[in-house]
Amino acid sequence: MAGVTDRPFRQLCKRLGAGLAISEMVASNPKLRDTGKSQRRMNHDGEVEPIVVQIAGA
Repeated sequence: MAGVTDRPFRQLCKRLGAGLAISEMVASNPKLRDTGKSQRRMNHDGEVEPIVVQIAGA
């Protein structure tokens, strides 16, 4: 759900009562994970816990 379950969407879901909102998928391969887009997807600063991350390629 990369590009769909971004931070604004997760915040909206939690504001509307969702108990859990899952983040966008990130790559397990460090070569793919070190891009700006992946770094933004892995940034969960200020988000309400629990935080769940989808890992691709594990």
